[in-house]
Amino acid sequence: MLREFKFFVLVLLLICFGQLHAQRFFGAVTLGINASQIDGDNAAGYHKPGLTGGIKVDYPVNEAVDISTELLYSSRGSRSNRDDIRIDLDYIEIPVLISFRDWYIEKDKYDKVRVDGGISYGYLFRSASNENTIGPYIDQLKKHDVSLIVGAGYMFSANWGLSLRYTRSLYKMLSGENFERGGLLGYFVTLRGEYHF
Repeated sequence: MLREFKFFVLVLLLICFGQLHAQRFFGAVTLGINASQIDGDNAAGYHKPGLTGGIKVDYPVNEAVDISTELLYSSRGSRSNRDDIRIDLDYIEIPVLISFRDWYIEKDKYDKVRVDGGISYGYLFRSASNENTIGPYIDQLKKHDVSLIVGAGYMFSANWGLSLRYTRSLYKMLSGENFERGGLLGYFVTLRGEYHF
């Protein structure tokens, strides 16, 4: 399964970079931080920081709407300093988003603000935990994740911008009576910088 996923990611990268040469496609690179948590793990709050970054390809549908896809590395999990609980999860993410743009700057030909919404596929390629309840089950976490995304972005110039988004998994990464609420459900907030070219 991992071999097929790597092949899929390679093909997606080739398609993305190939399409950037087309007239209507635009690209960006992103780098930021996730603040994540997991329902059901005995650790409350968005206390687990993690790095996120990757590439983005936009296709303008009309003057105010884009469709975009991204290929991201995303570090998630949960942490509780009080109980010394830590769960580290590393994903490859492929979001597909629809963006609505506004506040057009005529001089530099870009929109200052946008609202994003869509769905994301994530592949879990590394997991670790020091938490006694979850530790024995860490290898049983689902490798595939499907999430909903909502967010907003603000462009400081035609190239540089900042975005904030909320991502919530649709399905539990592990179910069972040993966990609060009957399973583990992940979600996180992302703040990131973007360079559009």
